[in-house]
Amino acid sequence: MADFSWVIEHFDQIVMDSQDNLEVFGVIDTLTEVLKRSKAETMMGLMMDIKDATNLLIEEHNTNSVHSGSQLFRQYATRAWLDLEQNFQLLKSELIRTGEQFRINALASKQKIAHISSRFLRDGMKILTYGSSVEVIAIIEAALEQGKRLSVYVTETESSSPVYKFLMERNIPVTLMPISAAAYVMKDVDLVLVGAEVVVENGGIINTVHTLVLLY
Repeated sequence: MADFSWVIEHFDQIVMDSQDNLEVFGVIDTLTEVLKRSKAETMMGLMMDIKDATNLLIEEHNTNSVHSGSQLFRQYATRAWLDLEQNFQLLKSELIRTGEQFRINALASKQKIAHISSRFLRDGMKILTYGSSVEVIAIIEAALEQGKRLSVYVTETESSSPVYKFLMERNIPVTLMPISAAAYVMKDVDLVLVGAEVVVENGGIINTVHTLVLLY
């Protein structure tokens, strides 16, 4: 059996070192490293190594991001196996290349999302945010760089909230409040910004912060 004693420490280090402390970076990077170290000579053996490493990650970090990131990695490996006409060495090389490219693509996607989404924020808008999404911060930052004046309701109970701290550091009008007060201010809100821990194939989102409450 392969030695995976390094997996959790490697994952934790990658997440800590990533710009936004995103677990999905840790998952993809760790499973890519599993591929590099794997001595498997068959597709079945390689998938078993990925599965064993994934189980360790989920046992230690049982979050939506870890589940979805590892599932995405395994699904891509299965599809690539068929697309590459079951050439094992070519498959392994392609998966490693794709895993290494993932972080570059993810950072570029963050910038693109912020640029496109900031167009929906107009000067003088009142915005309500829920959760501590790095994408929400990036969108607001892009709008501010465009010279738009905003005021923000942050539905957090702690002043240590990343969104709240970001706004306070830039002297943006911000109100910190519990989510239970959202219904009271919603009549004055022009736009609600929430992040997504997981985006599913049909466009739906999954969050541990229960964003469904904002619909009522």
